Amino acid sequence: MRSKAAKRYDGGLWILEKLAFRDLRKKVLPKAGGRVLEVGIGTGVNLPHYREVEFVAGIDIRTDLMKGIDPDRISPPVLSCCANAHALPFSGRSFDTVVSTLVFCSVAEVHIALAEIRRILKPGGRLLMMEHVRGRTGFSRRFTDWMHPLWFAVQGECHLNRETESSLREAGFRIRSASTHGRGIILVIEAEIT
Repeated sequence: MRSKAAKRYDGGLWILEKLAFRDLRKKVLPKAGGRVLEVGIGTGVNLPHYREVEFVAGIDIRTDLMKGIDPDRISPPVLSCCANAHALPFSGRSFDTVVSTLVFCSVAEVHIALAEIRRILKPGGRLLMMEHVRGRTGFSRRFTDWMHPLWFAVQGECHLNRETESSLREAGFRIRSASTHGRGIILVIEAEIT
């Protein structure tokens, strides 16, 4: 049974899902292949969009959001557990693809989480991300910078103006492709280890 937190979370994103996120998920997630780790699996909204994968291991720090993911009703096979991106409970080089959607805005220590992702990715593995970031246009950059202090004070963990693409490069990832959406606030990235 879905928790109240999961219903509230999905309800809060309903309009954004309808306007943009669902279509972006349909473009990003079929690129995942083999053994997949989804960082921040949340309510499982990405699961119906995977295609050619062996299985999905999903982690999240919020067990209340993961309630309601029924692994028996989903293909591919799914294993979900409570874990933090700062200390992934998997051996090195064990995943072909890592996916994160709307997660890295809330990761406390981005460089630690990216180092962990590098550790568990196989050589030639891919990192697929759909994240909201610091705006990429003049207006959206000013807007996200201006809104960030208020938003963070109210919300407590989500950073509106993260520079995710720069963080990836600093962590040793090569950006294979990047595209902006939502007036430069949403960034879709495909990266690999350099």
